[in-house]
Amino acid sequence: MTPFDLPLWIVLTFLFLFGCCIGSFLNVCVYRFPQHDRLWDQLKGIHTPPSFCPRCKQKISPRDNVPILGWLMLGGKCRNCGLSISPRYPLVELLNGLLFVGLYVMEVPADYLATIEESHLYTPLGPQIVEDWSSELHMNLRYLYHLVLVEALLVASLIDWDLKIIPDGSTVPAMVVGVLGGAAIGHVHLVPVWFQDPSLARAFMSLFPESWQWMAADVTVPEWTIVFPHLHGLAVSVAGFLVGGGIDLGSTAHRALGAEAGSDGVR
Repeated sequence: MTPFDLPLWIVLTFLFLFGCCIGSFLNVCVYRFPQHDRLWDQLKGIHTPPSFCPRCKQKISPRDNVPILGWLMLGGKCRNCGLSISPRYPLVELLNGLLFVGLYVMEVPADYLATIEESHLYTPLGPQIVEDWSSELHMNLRYLYHLVLVEALLVASLIDWDLKIIPDGSTVPAMVVGVLGGAAIGHVHLVPVWFQDPSLARAFMSLFPESWQWMAADVTVPEWTIVFPHLHGLAVSVAGFLVGGGIDLGSTAHRALGAEAGSDGVR
């Protein structure tokens, strides 16, 4: 099910190398997003100026910008002034290359004429092929969709680790891709929606008083989720957007209230 029926080793090699290159770009995002407050400035700032050494201000040459190898050939130091370059840069590039490969292996079965049931992440209650797409096209599009979301999560996680903030540049573009991609591709979720397995609903409702148990007595899969897969994909994406946005908003409010309480205590 690889694109153009290419041998798997060629596809995985390309994905690893391309993932390392994208990892270099992610390093730029992690470094530059927090330097600006507004979303547009964050997005614009990743393109200009070209990468340079923070000490000597010399532009980094293309040969020194080669993912992983550039850092190794420089011995982890700036070519001009000898400033140490954090090993996290090549580690993120390596991790991202492995991430590209690992996610592809998990989502897309490699055998020729393979079906969606042969995916490592397949479940009978999960999304099936959308009638508008061939099985091969649908699974590769779903892989690209999830890859964009995972990349955004990686950038947000690294910035949060460093500065305890999550800039809009690492979340808003992914939200747009998440909602629009979910509607365009359809059935992009990997795990069963709760109502697709009645036992999940019953287990959840068992946490509530017995008088509420009737709510899980007759749980069926709504027919519209099957008849309109793109609408279902949009609904799942919007639900994820609301939950994720709510968690992020709650976290931001918690930190703001905590900071305010701390400053009041000092005064």
